[in-house]
Amino acid sequence: MTRLVMVLVFIALPCFAAGTACSMPSHSQIEKWWKSEDGKSPDEELHVKEVRPIRLKGGEKAFVASVIFPTRGHCCGAGILLIRPDLQEARQLHSVSNVQIDRVIDIDGDGIDELAITDSQSGLGSLGGNKLILSFDGWSPGILHMRAFGDNLGSCGSELSVTRRSCHSESERWTFVDLNGDGAQDLVELVDCEDGPEPERMAFTTTVVNVYLFKDKKFVRLSPELNPFDHPTLQRPLGLRPPRPRFPNQKGLKNEIGVLGGGASATEETLPSRSRDKR
Repeated sequence: MTRLVMVLVFIALPCFAAGTACSMPSHSQIEKWWKSEDGKSPDEELHVKEVRPIRLKGGEKAFVASVIFPTRGHCCGAGILLIRPDLQEARQLHSVSNVQIDRVIDIDGDGIDELAITDSQSGLGSLGGNKLILSFDGWSPGILHMRAFGDNLGSCGSELSVTRRSCHSESERWTFVDLNGDGAQDLVELVDCEDGPEPERMAFTTTVVNVYLFKDKKFVRLSPELNPFDHPTLQRPLGLRPPRPRFPNQKGLKNEIGVLGGGASATEETLPSRSRDKR
């Protein structure tokens, strides 16, 4: 019995060590492992906001963290770290003024996770940025998909624009759902548009819908004439409301993606709440 207990303790020991692949590393451990591309430890303050597990190639267990750099300027005061406990190292992947981890997702079920993030920058009353889906090959992230969003609310209207430029805003919502039953998570991208003569008089005008199937490790866009509002299998998981979509015809999705399953499941990724910097 004593020998059995000793064996169990010996097996479990690595999981009790701080920052091993079995456990989520502490914020202080992440700061200790943080290195620049030249392998040196930066002499810079770092605040860790959020940490999530992620699986890399070969079954490697790693983590991604959204972080703040208090001493950096407004343009690059936030970032994403990839943390690899097996190497006892963390490196920065992304640097912007504001960044949010939306989701860690295995898009095609191959055991390797992808990362969906939103980065944004604001200034003089306007907001802009990108939503991205990243894949990983070691330390190098690749962009599987990217969509820009933003507005001109800091330079439109009768008071702010010499030419009295009209105001326009676009925001993105992403939903991952298996549309054709192949086991991969496809992407439905909803672009909500608002327009108005003044920033205080904005009104919803339309939603543009972009549909991408995940094939051969990339997202392939379907015909822009498709109208998912016609398809009840999409309306249920997406919660679509039929505005005035910008499609030249009412062709449905069925002919493009094949017969959809009866119970498509989906999760929606939305933009973070807006906080405008009017400096």
